[in-house]
Amino acid sequence: MSPAFCWQAWAFACLVPIGLIHTSWLRLSNAGDAAVRKGGEDLGDLRRDRNKADYDERATLSQVTALDDVDQAEQIINALDAAAIEPVRSQITAAMRDYERDVLKDVTW
Repeated sequence: MSPAFCWQAWAFACLVPIGLIHTSWLRLSNAGDAAVRKGGEDLGDLRRDRNKADYDERATLSQVTALDDVDQAEQIINALDAAAIEPVRSQITAAMRDYERDVLKDVTW
């Protein structure tokens, strides 16, 4: 599955002003499935790396780190691809919906 299609398969509304990446990694980190949860945590790590690169003028990024980040992104996509199959997808969606409602107090489903 292509990265774009993978993301479309898992797309959910983002009504929070802090942005889609922030809410995506939180929801995925609380999805109930171990591989998707790790993917969410990894997406959070990539977000922190991106923020550091965007806002810290003194920050440097080695080629090794950049390649590791690309590998990490591919692993996230692969985890989402694997979890897109029923009944896993429905279970993950329910866990994300519950987390959003009960913890974030933000219902976008």
